Amino acid sequence: MSAGYRAVQWNRDKLVYDGLLIAAVALYVIVFLIVEARLEPPKDALGEIDLRIRAFGSAAFLMLTSILSIGPLTRFDRRSCRSSTIAGTSAC
Repeated sequence: MSAGYRAVQWNRDKLVYDGLLIAAVALYVIVFLIVEARLEPPKDALGEIDLRIRAFGSAAFLMLTSILSIGPLTRFDRRSCRSSTIAGTSAC
């Protein structure tokens, strides 16, 4: 741990990433609500609430799945290859 605390430094790339992520989640939730409401219309107010819960829950599941898949997928990238000094072979 470092001696001083420094908050997240926002730059253009992080702002663009956050903007795209918010737009993608909003688009997914809107499309989910429209499609599900047409396929199976809610019968009462509780049905509408349930529909929103399912929309946000499935969006959260998809975001978590994509975030957790980033780590293993980076192993396919040639830029992350490191050479082993013990055996003299490449780790890729």
